[in-house]
Amino acid sequence: VTFLCKLDSATTFTACPAQFTGLADGQHTLVVQAMDSAGNTDSNTPSYTWTVDTVDPVVSIVSGPRLRGSSAMRSTCAKACSNCGWLPCRASSR
Repeated sequence: VTFLCKLDSATTFTACPAQFTGLADGQHTLVVQAMDSAGNTDSNTPSYTWTVDTVDPVVSIVSGPRLRGSSAMRSTCAKACSNCGWLPCRASSR
């Protein structure tokens, strides 16, 4: 069995690559089709849709705990990581 792929607005199926690189920001859809050694293709063509988003979000923290009981804490988040569950920040007093 060989698998053929169609990405986004492609009109024909081609051999599936191991990975897709250089995809632009936005929504993408991959459609897969199986083909046997005789060239017969399966009419069941599953698809998967995902979104590429390489633009860092703008994050503002407008309030927080007091810093050592005196000044308010002001945090500036350098970059958000949407899939790793942490947000690197630096704190400074005002």
